[in-house]
Amino acid sequence: MALGSGLAAQFGFVSETTYGTPVTVTKFLPLVSESIVEAIPRIESAGIVAGKRVIHSDQWQAGIPVISGDVGLELMQQGAGTLFRHMFGSVTSSTTGGVSTHTFTPGDLSGQSLTMQVGRPQVNGVVTPFTYAGVKVASWELGIVPNENVTLGLSVVGKTSTTATALASATYVSASPYRSTNTSLAISGSAVCVRSLTINGNNGLDTERMCVGQASIDEPLEALHRVYGGTATIEFSSTAQYQRFAQGGEYPIVASIAASFTTLVGITMNARFDGTTPVVAGPGLVVIEAPFKCVATSLTNDATAITATMQNSQTAGQI
Repeated sequence: MALGSGLAAQFGFVSETTYGTPVTVTKFLPLVSESIVEAIPRIESAGIVAGKRVIHSDQWQAGIPVISGDVGLELMQQGAGTLFRHMFGSVTSSTTGGVSTHTFTPGDLSGQSLTMQVGRPQVNGVVTPFTYAGVKVASWELGIVPNENVTLGLSVVGKTSTTATALASATYVSASPYRSTNTSLAISGSAVCVRSLTINGNNGLDTERMCVGQASIDEPLEALHRVYGGTATIEFSSTAQYQRFAQGGEYPIVASIAASFTTLVGITMNARFDGTTPVVAGPGLVVIEAPFKCVATSLTNDATAITATMQNSQTAGQI
């Protein structure tokens, strides 16, 4: 009997050649949750029709659809490279001895978009495909806490939606997520024990590009500075982290997430710490919430603010 619950759900994606022109999805990752929705505003006339208490059928119409929402995933050991490319904008790849190294840096996102398909199960076991074209990553976040898998969250915006495209057959290159057990954090070259860590990015997209006479949005383009940063929750074992905030300097931060010597994700950042002072909130151990913001050390190289490196068995053509 077919499953009639979220257990039958699937999430697929693929890079588009032309923004907004849908492509059959060929890449799949295990889905944790999603909230991609199509909001279609209703445009109502403000005109008064003498003696009428209720608007007439002629006095409203559908507006321009707005597609947006979140996708919740675990960071998988294989298969996430395409998403990283759309998170950052630029990627270079090389392969040696069957191990590929992909380096992601802040780059031009213009013309880069995805087709995404979410298979949503009906209670009768029929999985309805919702296919979204012209999807761009507006923001993202990696989450790392003890005794849990590393998470990857995406906030996306899309151009069009349809349920007429056939459901793609889901095949997975990996069902193995990265675990927090094999994660480490170093600040200024010294290992730091963290209770939790988030690393995030906001691509500063203008997501409301609407022109008169159009039935869908134009491609969201970068309109603001990108913001990269995160928060480290650190036990108060010395004043070192507080002093980094108080003194107002910039410090190298390296987060390493490894499954093996050849399967890993590394995030290298140059960051300032934006607070705060440790406080006593009760009888428990005192912790420091250390939000940080990535800052480039070169006027000509945004990669000096943040660079992500991914090693796995996937080649450049699979990214």
